[in-house]
Amino acid sequence: LCTVRLPVSGRVVGQYRWHSDTLRLNPRYLAHLSDADALDLLDTVLHELLHKASPLWKQLRDSFRPHPEIWMRAESLAAMMRRDPEHLDDHARLLAQLARTIHATPADPAVFPDIKADAAGWITDLAPELRESDVSVLRAKVAAIPDADTCVHFDLHAGNVMIQAGEPVVIDMGDFSRGSGLFDLGLIETIYAPQIGICERVTGIPNAIGADFLARFLDHYFDGLPAADRARFEQDRPFWGSLRLLHSIRLLGALPDFRAELLATLRDRLLPGMST
Repeated sequence: LCTVRLPVSGRVVGQYRWHSDTLRLNPRYLAHLSDADALDLLDTVLHELLHKASPLWKQLRDSFRPHPEIWMRAESLAAMMRRDPEHLDDHARLLAQLARTIHATPADPAVFPDIKADAAGWITDLAPELRESDVSVLRAKVAAIPDADTCVHFDLHAGNVMIQAGEPVVIDMGDFSRGSGLFDLGLIETIYAPQIGICERVTGIPNAIGADFLARFLDHYFDGLPAADRARFEQDRPFWGSLRLLHSIRLLGALPDFRAELLATLRDRLLPGMST
C-alpha cells in the first residue's frame, strides 16, 4: 500500500494494495493535486509495482529494494534492538508510541478497507483446513472485535520502523486498513510471543529478547488506558496472535514448509488456548 497526503489537509489521495493488484485513487482529493503532488503519487505507485515485480518480493514480501534516500541514512528499530539490547525498554516505548498514534488517527472509509470484514474472509479461505468447531469459534471472535474507524497498520513490528535522523519512519504499508488497534497488537503478539516462536526466524532477534520486548511494549502501550482494555487483550492472547496467521497462511503457497509450520502452530497451540 502506498499513500500520498496533501500538504495542507493531510488527507490520503491514493492507495495501492500489492496483494490484490488494485490502485484506489480518491476522487474527492485528486482535483486538488498540484503537478508536483501528482508526480509524487505516480512515482510512489510505480515504486510499489516494481517492489512486487522483484523475484525476492514474490518469495518473501518483507524483502524488497528500498528507497535509497531512506535506507542509506536509516537503521531499523529491529537492528537497533540487536545492536543495543540494553535499551530494549526505550525501543519498546517507541513502538508503543507509534502504535498509539496510528490507532488514534481517523481512517477514511472511502480509502481504507475494513480489516474486520477482511478477517472474516481469511477464516473462510482457511476453513477447509480447520475443524468446523474451530471455524465457528474464530468467526464468533472476529464478529466480537469492536468496530472502529481508526488506522491499523497490521505489519507494525520493529523491522518496519526505520530511524532516520533520530526520527521514526514507518514503512511497509501494504496492509494498512481501518479498524480496531487490537489487530496491530495481535500482529505484535504473533511476531514476538514465545508461544508462537517465530521472532528469531523473521526478525533476527532471539526469541527470549523478543518475549521481553513484547512484555515491555504491552506495558507502555496500555499505560494510561483503562484496565479493561488490557484485560480484554490478556484474556485471549492466543486469538489476537492468530489473526496474522489467518491472514498470512493463505499467502504462503511459495513457502510450503513455513506455511505448514504456521498452520500447525494455529491448530495445535493457539486454537486450543482460546477462551470460549
